[in-house]
Amino acid sequence: MPVYPALRNVCQNHLPRPTTADLMSETVRGTFRKPSSVKAPEADPKVDEGRFADGRVGRIPTMTATVHDNVGHPGAAVHRRERVRGAAAMLPLTVGYVPFALLLGAAVARSPDPLAAWVGTPVIYGGSAHLTVIELLQSGSGVLMAVGAAILVNVRLLVYSSALIPLWSSARLPARLLAAAVIIEPTWMLAEQRAGGPGSISERRAHFVGAAITLTIGWILAITTGAVLGSLEGLAGPLAVAVPLSLTVVVAPHLRVSGGCWAIGSAVVVAVLCASWPPGTGMLAAMAAAAGVGAFTARRS
Repeated sequence: MPVYPALRNVCQNHLPRPTTADLMSETVRGTFRKPSSVKAPEADPKVDEGRFADGRVGRIPTMTATVHDNVGHPGAAVHRRERVRGAAAMLPLTVGYVPFALLLGAAVARSPDPLAAWVGTPVIYGGSAHLTVIELLQSGSGVLMAVGAAILVNVRLLVYSSALIPLWSSARLPARLLAAAVIIEPTWMLAEQRAGGPGSISERRAHFVGAAITLTIGWILAITTGAVLGSLEGLAGPLAVAVPLSLTVVVAPHLRVSGGCWAIGSAVVVAVLCASWPPGTGMLAAMAAAAGVGAFTARRS
């Protein structure tokens, strides 16, 4: 037998050779090192090679994969659907407030500074308080009197805000501030209705956002329309019809509430008796009387 073939057979039969399992295990463990003394040939970009701790050389193919993010975001679709539902639920309520918004817009047009009065629309975000401020300032009342009356009118919003604490307490501060700015009877009512249905808290917030956006846009557009029409001559008569319509929309629902008739009746009586008082004080007295009588009758019932 020739010498060299015999030595080659001995080396192949007795020297250890790395198996696939060895290569994979050593690679995972991190012991696969680049040779320090021997210059490795230029490797294929898809093949990794090196030397084991015991001096063995091995080459293993690397597995590469490109991950394509084709997965959709079902949460975004659910939130979009909730916003649409909130907007659809708020739309008929917004239409019901149009007469009152036209009346408020006409008051804005009659005010000494229409631009300042119109800017109060998104700031005050309450028709009753906004109209109270405009009328009191126009009648000669002081700023403090107008501000106090507006605060008294909107003090009820504290109750609505406290009722929505579970909905917004875990949200970020900017979101809580924006939500607090649009809390009013319609948004509070729809939020309470949505709370009774299934869904996560983020879906309920999306529903609230859709309703608030619809009400805000409709409210501002209606007041702006009333201000433009109120500034035109010959339209004072048609806009005057908005006054009884608005009063009907605001007062009629309270007639069905326990003690509502007594509260409204007491407010009318006090307003008539205090007609000769300084501007604004009679309205404050009527509001205080209605609140006191309503609370007393509701407690007794």
